[in-house]
Parts: sequence; structure tokens; C-alpha cells
Amino acid sequence: MLAVSVVLALVLPGRGGHGDVTREVRLQGSAEPGDDRFTDSTDPQRGARVPPAARGTSPGADGGHASTRGAADGLYGGTRNVPACEVERQISRLGAAPAKNRAFAVAVGVEPVAVPRYLRSLTPLRLVRDAWVTDHGYRSGEAYPYQAVLQAGTAVLVDRLAVPRVRCACGNPLSEPDGEGRYRPTGNRWTGFSLARTVRVKAAEKPVDAFVIADLAVPGRRIVRPAGGTGHRFDRAAPPPAVPATATATAAAPTTRPASAPAPATGSGSGTRTGSGTESDPGPALPPGPVS
Repeated sequence: MLAVSVVLALVLPGRGGHGDVTREVRLQGSAEPGDDRFTDSTDPQRGARVPPAARGTSPGADGGHASTRGAADGLYGGTRNVPACEVERQISRLGAAPAKNRAFAVAVGVEPVAVPRYLRSLTPLRLVRDAWVTDHGYRSGEAYPYQAVLQAGTAVLVDRLAVPRVRCACGNPLSEPDGEGRYRPTGNRWTGFSLARTVRVKAAEKPVDAFVIADLAVPGRRIVRPAGGTGHRFDRAAPPPAVPATATATAAAPTTRPASAPAPATGSGSGTRTGSGTESDPGPALPPGPVS
């Protein structure tokens, strides 16, 4: 199993190659259908509240260049055996609207006939951080791109490289964000929103076999969801995160004695020494944790 590996980079408004031109970035709440949507919502929960504890490590508020890798940062979450998006319903809605199906295919880079197979290759998850994406609305028979921030709790379909590809509240295709230049947020702001703390998702270095995600129903727990799984079954509980090496060294610090100190007396009158002339107790071995 390969756990998800992604890069979460701070979006830095005001930097990039677009000079002083200010552009719009649309704020989209987790349950808002938005304008120019491809389909109706296929999110059975119509958005979800994300507990603060599930959000993982937050980016610095100073807008620095910090980035981080791995599932432990809590980019995605979900509820065990409850899909964030009904994939078959999404396929049915697009299949019933050939013009939209064609526009969707162009936006994601597949042939129209391959859209069902493409959608079934994706994994239904929920964002647990506000994420900047390029969204694609449908208008006049074509898909058009625009910059958007999706609220934590938004249901998305994610590809094998851990990048959101479909927003389930509207069926819109998603791609990696532009995020350069100056941006002015438009739309309704939610509590806790800050453009400087929005994250962008970059592709994982390797295809993901299984996603290790935050359990939004049981704080502090995690779920393993197979890539391409519907979310209806095959989820399983993930073991707790591995204890960092520094914490292990502190928790199991050995006791040492200078070489000149006498060994303690034992029933046989002998002590146990290491080759360096010191005596140590390595402490109990810790069970291995998951790779993230």
C-alpha cells in the first residue's frame, strides 16, 4: 500500500507574473452548487462539517513559503463506508446530456466515450482544508475555466496522483490552480476563511494505491480507502501514526554509567556491559506504524 503523498503549498496573493492586474477567485461553500454547473449535486451529504482536529498542521499565518508532504497533514477526510460522491449517478447525469458530456471530456482530456471509465478511476473524498483549484463551468456548450477556493468539507473526486478532479456539488471538472498574480475573493466568506491560508494541491510523486484519510465521524481516527474505491465498502481503520524518532528517543532514553563506575552486584556477582564500557537499557520496542 502506498499512502497519499501530496504537496500543500501556501497561495501567495500578489506574487507572480500578472503584474498589478487583480483577478477574481470565487469562494464556493461546501454545499453551494454554484453557477454554470455540469450536473446537480451527487454528494449524498451535501457538504460536511470538518472538526478542527481533522485539519492537521496549518500553514503559517505569515504567508511564508512553507510546504509539507504526506497524508498526516490531513488534506482529505471522509466517513467510513460512506461515499463523498455517488460516482454512478455522476456518470448517469453526464450520459443523459451529450453536450455536457463532450465538454466535460475536453476539460479532463479524454474521449467522450471514456468519461465513465475515467470517473470510475477516481476516489470520492472530502477536503479538510480550504483548497484553491481551477474550476470549470459549463456555458454555451463548452467548459470555461475560473479560479476558485473550495471550502473544507467539499466532496471531490480525486485521481491516483491525489489531485481533485471533480467537484461533486456541481459535477464540474477541476484542475490544478493558477494562483499567480493578485486576486480578489468574491462570494460568501465562511468562518475562518483566509486567502493566505488556502492550500494548493500538487501531484504526488507516485500513483496512490490507498488513501489514508481523517475519519470525520470519529475524531482522532483515520481510514484507509483504496484508490478508485466507491467508498461504499472496503474502507478499513488505519493504525495510529508512527511515533517520531525524536519522540521515541526521548521516551525510551537509556540510562548510562561512566566506564569507571563499578557494575551493580547481581546474584552471580557479575554485570552486563557494552563494548564501549557503558551499560544501557534500550527500553521496549515500539510497534511499527503506517508509512505516510
